[in-house]
Formats: sequence, C-alpha cells, structure tokens
Amino acid sequence: MGYGLKPLLISASMDSTIRLWDVATQMQLEALHYKESQVNTMCITPDGAQFLIGGWQNLRIYDLNCLTNSGLHNSAVHEKNITSVGFQSDGVWLYTGGEDCMAKIWDMRINQLNCQRIFQVNTPVHSIALHPNQIELLISDATGAVYIWDLRSDRDDTLSTEVDVSEYIVHIDIDRLGRQCAAVTNRGNLFFWEINHKGGGLAKTIPHLDATADNGSTQKLQRQTTPQELKEDESTTEFYSSSMIDTGLPPIAPPPLSEMGGDGSAFYVPAPRRKQRYGAKEVPQSELGEENEELKQIEQEMLKNPSMTVTPPHRSSLPVDLISNAKYRMKLRAHKSFALKCRYRPDSLAIATCSADQTTKLWSVSDHNLLSTYAAPNSKWVWDCAFTNDSAYMLTASSDGIIRMWELASSSVVQMYQGHSLGITCMAFKDFS
Repeated sequence: MGYGLKPLLISASMDSTIRLWDVATQMQLEALHYKESQVNTMCITPDGAQFLIGGWQNLRIYDLNCLTNSGLHNSAVHEKNITSVGFQSDGVWLYTGGEDCMAKIWDMRINQLNCQRIFQVNTPVHSIALHPNQIELLISDATGAVYIWDLRSDRDDTLSTEVDVSEYIVHIDIDRLGRQCAAVTNRGNLFFWEINHKGGGLAKTIPHLDATADNGSTQKLQRQTTPQELKEDESTTEFYSSSMIDTGLPPIAPPPLSEMGGDGSAFYVPAPRRKQRYGAKEVPQSELGEENEELKQIEQEMLKNPSMTVTPPHRSSLPVDLISNAKYRMKLRAHKSFALKCRYRPDSLAIATCSADQTTKLWSVSDHNLLSTYAAPNSKWVWDCAFTNDSAYMLTASSDGIIRMWELASSSVVQMYQGHSLGITCMAFKDFS
C-alpha cells in the first residue's frame, strides 16, 4: 500500500518487529518481523517512498508501496553494528556509520548500493550528521572526538570538545539552518557549537566522484587520513581496503543501568584519545556573530506573538557554504544519566535531549536555559524524539514500548502509539506538511 504525503511514523523494538503507524488515528498500519538483530537506526527517504533500517552488519531497504518482511534489498555494509544512517537531500546517496570504525558514502544512482568512500577512525563511529550544504558530514566516535569530513575537498578537520576521560559523544545533530550543532554524551552533558561558513555550493551528487565502471564494479574505497596523522595542517589521501578492526570497546547500545555509575558513566576503560588540533575554549556571547542574533530576533518575535508559527525554511534558503570554523560555545549538564539523542526543533530555536533518566528536555539555543521537561511514569529509557514541522508537537520513543506525542506548549501527552511488547530502540518520523 502507498502512503502518499501523509506523515510517516515507523518504530523498531526489541520484540523483533517494525511497526508503521497512522499518526492521526494512532492505529497500527503494518507490523514487519525482523529477527536478524536489534535495529539500531532507521531513516525514511526524502520522497517518503522507502525506509532503511540498520542492525548488525546489514542495511535493509523497504518499499512502502510493497511491504514485505524480507524487504526490497538487503546489503552487508559494515562488519559490526550499524550505528547511523541518513540520506542526501535528493536521495542520490546515503551515508552509514558503524562500530567497525568507519563512515561510508553509498551511491544509489543505479538502484543498488555502491560504496564510494570511506572515512576511517580508530574507534567505533557513534553518530553522523549531514550539514544542510550536503557537502560536509559531522562524525563522532568513541573517543569523544568530532570530525568534519568535507566530501568536496576530501579533507577532514576536528571540532573542539571538552569530554572527560571516561566520556564520549553518543549523538550529534545540526539545525536546519546549518548555523549551529550540538551533541550529547554518556555523562548526560550537552555541547553547543556555533558554525561559521566560507564560500561553497550545494552538492546534489557526491563531489569529485568518478563514474562507476561499466561492469558495475565498485570504485576503490578512499579514506581521508585521521587527525592523528595530520601535522601542521598537512593532509594526504590514500586508498583503504575494508577490514574488520577489533577495538575491544563495548557496543554502541548504552549499557544496562546496573553497569553504570551514579553520574551515568559506563564501567569500562576507554581507548586512548586522539590528540585534537584545536584547544576548546568557551566563546563569549558577544562574539557569537550575526547568525545567533538572527535567531534571537526570531525568538523575540515569537514571544511577542505566541500564535506565531515558525515553519522550517525551504531548502533553497538554507546556507550552502562550507564550514570555515565551528566555535565551541559551552557545555551544560542536561541529564544526570546517559543521554541518548539530541534533536533540534525545526524552527532552530530549541533542542531536545533524550536520556536514560526517563525524561526528554527542551533547551533554548539562545540562552541555553531549560524550557520544559517531558516525563511519563515508568517510561524507562527515552531512546529518540522527533518534531512535527510546525514545532508544536514532539514524539518520543521509550523502553516501555510506547511512542508518545507531546504538545510542547502544555507539556502534556496528546496521543500514544502502543503495540510493541518490548522496548523501542529507534524510530523515524517524516512530516510532509
């Protein structure tokens, strides 16, 4: 069956099912069985015609017009757990990240996955976010480092972080305006960066990508050297053949509460941290630039007129420049336990954080104050969240097997999606309104 341009809500659970929901009626539309592994991540294609799930090694593509348990296509794309997946804005290519210490770019132009590039780090990749310019990827790994991978020049850089020795970044996100990014850690900390830009252009195809050979063979997998190999801003490019790298680190899924300290840290010895090239320093509010002032002006207008609805900007109005500098702004203690996700609201004025402390919190991006806390009794871990395009409602997925829709203004649950018998591990939501 087809779903047209209706809002799409999909969830995956430890009960080995993937369920599709009618957002308006709260009814379950489909239930697919997936017993191969736990589903760690999922993503809906930009046109809403397909969705992807990532588990242990395999990426499976489902066609929403013809849903079957086996899916449309199944590919082994990593050698360990897949931790992140996402699409370029036109659906021409996608990216994946995994515990095999790699981020990969996949070309989809000939109706099959062809790996075109690999970015290798020394520890598992936890999260990847694509900048709205469609040229740069932000990649976080198990050391707490954050890398900017420029696909056009095939160079990489690092963001400054102030993570502790036993702390690492679990999830990273970029706002729709492309002017700020944030990340949450296993210690419950929330980091903010302000993004400055330099000249560039919108990339609809993978930049500098040679055509696939006529015989269908895949190009050599190319990686950019890691910051540890870079000295005094010199970089080189070499070719890399995929092979499994055993780091001895725990899997990406957060450990059980019994294995965590009171501050949310896991009981294990982290890998040695890679030396970063830029020292972290907090930037005074007066130096944050005009972009932040624009967000403040929009927020002030909203406060004057509560009925004002801020809709996401059209993609043509998004900044298409490359990141020239990402200024570290600050970090704050968002949760007392493991933080799992951070998601910018579509209007770019607030960010939500999900945690093992059974709460989702909404923070102002201008002054970093807590706006509201959303918590339901016995919800257990809150694994993910998503917003409607009008920034009026938020969906949360929890270990109690329930997806809740919250009205942000009243902090109340207005709808519940129930059907999973075990905890939800990930969800995907797409609002076409």
